[in-house]
Amino acid sequence: MKERFRPGGLPVLIGSLPLDDHEEAARLVFRHTPEIPLWVQLPIHPEEGMIAQFMPGLPGLSTVGGKQCIDAAAEDFSTSLAGFYEDYLAVEGGADLDGTRFAFAPDTAPGFYVFLSHVAALKEHVRGSTVLALRRLLRMVRDYPRAPLLQAVETAAHYGLYDLDRLERMVLRGIAHEYFVLPLGRDDDEDDHDD
Repeated sequence: MKERFRPGGLPVLIGSLPLDDHEEAARLVFRHTPEIPLWVQLPIHPEEGMIAQFMPGLPGLSTVGGKQCIDAAAEDFSTSLAGFYEDYLAVEGGADLDGTRFAFAPDTAPGFYVFLSHVAALKEHVRGSTVLALRRLLRMVRDYPRAPLLQAVETAAHYGLYDLDRLERMVLRGIAHEYFVLPLGRDDDEDDHDD
């Protein structure tokens, strides 16, 4: 029997949001795209521009008229360029990236560090295997209606509750009254026998 393609239909974000608060942006991402979260950049912060984030550490880097450029005519440019390539080769050879000119700095990538803190909080509160926890979260995303699940995730994140058993109970409580409505009285039976 030929196997059919079944798309997952997961949403994908592209990296920037029109917000000014990194924490709010991260919460939004984890609430609406928990399956594929990403590091959000906020264009309102000029230091988060693609060029600005990746230029620190380059030899001859200077700011002219509010714009960054490479000044190859600078007096120490040749020495700085040689040092840049030496550092690059050291990292390529296995040296630790942290603390080098190539590492992200919190002042040019604050959203990245907020994203990492959310991931660390999830990992810290997950018992057992992280992979199993992520599979369980994915199962919840597939099995439960989206609105009650998102409400439970938002409430849990607000209170710092990352226990998956508790989260699932919150989802079930959220859908119990909407999806499992049972008549409490016998009013319907009595109306049928009024002939």
